[in-house]
Amino acid sequence: TIKTPIIAGHPVIEGVTPTGATGTGKLVFDTSPTLVTPTIGAASGTSLTLSGLYASAPVFSDGSKKLVSNAITGTGRVVMDTSPTIKTPIIAGHPVIEGVTPTGATGTGKLVFDTSPTLVTPNIGAATGTSLTLSGLTASLPVFSDGSKKLISKSVADTRTALGVGAETAWQAFAACAEVGWDAAAGGSPTELYYKKVGKLVFVHFSKSGTSDNATTTLTIPDTYNGTVTLQGVCIVQDNGGAYTPGKWLIQTGTNYIKFYKDLAEGAFTASGIKSVEGSLCYALV
Repeated sequence: TIKTPIIAGHPVIEGVTPTGATGTGKLVFDTSPTLVTPTIGAASGTSLTLSGLYASAPVFSDGSKKLVSNAITGTGRVVMDTSPTIKTPIIAGHPVIEGVTPTGATGTGKLVFDTSPTLVTPNIGAATGTSLTLSGLTASLPVFSDGSKKLISKSVADTRTALGVGAETAWQAFAACAEVGWDAAAGGSPTELYYKKVGKLVFVHFSKSGTSDNATTTLTIPDTYNGTVTLQGVCIVQDNGGAYTPGKWLIQTGTNYIKFYKDLAEGAFTASGIKSVEGSLCYALV
């Protein structure tokens, strides 16, 4: 037992000749040594357990598993790459989302995904699709689809043409109206026959009263009716100065006049006394 010897030079210990010494304190052996503030340089090993350490910036491992120090902005948790929850981040530049790099943003509000999104007052430009369901819309002009199924806006006049209705005329007197069944020399009220056209439809209003001189009673109309069926309806009539009662009018195909009867059973008028007819009708030009 040698107490506190002083060994000069470089003694050989366990076959190793040290070339000097570093640090102070206890001699270090290789099993579970405790080192106080050592500088270990480029050390190697299978694991390293550290505690009570502080760094000037956060420490991470890079792609080569080397420890790197990087500054962090913001507050909260450090984000890992699997299912992170990030609260109100500010992402600068153009992030790549699902392999797509957006070049900017438009509008405000919620981020839009492709399944059943609700868009508020969007400008969709020249969009394409298979169907479009609209509700609560108003238009300044009527809207139709053309031969290519494109939506087009039409004026009222163009709308009539598109629907096959055609132009509309104002009500006007039919000055050339000819009458049969009244005594012109006996006077009476003038013949009133007014009409208007809406496309191929002709609307007629008639009124005539005077002394009867014939059981047959007719008034001519502006255009010949060429339909396939006889038109007929009810009007107000007066026969031989009697009370006003329901009568009948009809227009036969290929004719340009209205024929009147004193009742719905097609009874003939009396060829004397006061005779009156009044009513309205409509027929089509075909």
